[in-house]
Amino acid sequence: RSGVDSLSTNIAAMQAFKLANRAMLLQMERSRPDASEHMWRPFQLGYQLLALESLIDENHPDRESVDLLWVPTGGGKTEAYLMLTAFEIFRRRLIYGDSGSGTTVITRYTLRLLTTQQFQRASALICACESIRRNQTDTLGMNPITIGLWVGQSTSPNTYQEANRVYLDLLSQQIPSNPFQIMECPWCSASMVPERQSEPQHYGFTATNDSFSMHCPDDSCEFHDRLPIGVVDADLYDHPPTMLIATVDKFARLAW
Repeated sequence: RSGVDSLSTNIAAMQAFKLANRAMLLQMERSRPDASEHMWRPFQLGYQLLALESLIDENHPDRESVDLLWVPTGGGKTEAYLMLTAFEIFRRRLIYGDSGSGTTVITRYTLRLLTTQQFQRASALICACESIRRNQTDTLGMNPITIGLWVGQSTSPNTYQEANRVYLDLLSQQIPSNPFQIMECPWCSASMVPERQSEPQHYGFTATNDSFSMHCPDDSCEFHDRLPIGVVDADLYDHPPTMLIATVDKFARLAW
């Protein structure tokens, strides 16, 4: 009830809530195109309304608490917190414009496999948020909404030079094996690499010794120019992502 009251009295929060729901719907439609309908389960909506108050109010007493959301696998935990992610991303931009476009959400995991799985799901939501932003730059700013994966080098290259070496190796493979975590475009599901060796434009990656970017190889996709995704450490430092997904061991390195 308190969360509902906050939405009903805070214009920016209500706008962000509507935009976040739109982004989640776009993400659900693309992730589960065969579903007949998309809706929130009661606990998901309840969790959002319970938690969003402490995002809106920096002095809220709930900021001293840790919320634990526990339901069995497949119960809908990820979509519940992704909704709050989208809410906070939009809320900050509605209030602060481009000044609110820095790193907004940080998630930390212990298992690299889990991190990669969550990264692929979260990337679809970030694409939805970025698609909405592109059509509402007057209220959501000009800076893109992006996501980054910050993990060890065994999972993803840490430097531009290493990314370029891996990229050139990828281009030379007769049957390409994608080393950059994103197997298909989160927006249109086009494969990020061809089935057999092909021209560079048929790959969804571009790398040099001082840059790295992703794009959808399908020229009809909205993100054919560039996907809002980063997986190389150096690129994340140069372009801090809106949402950062990382493993705990990377945060331990901050001390060094």
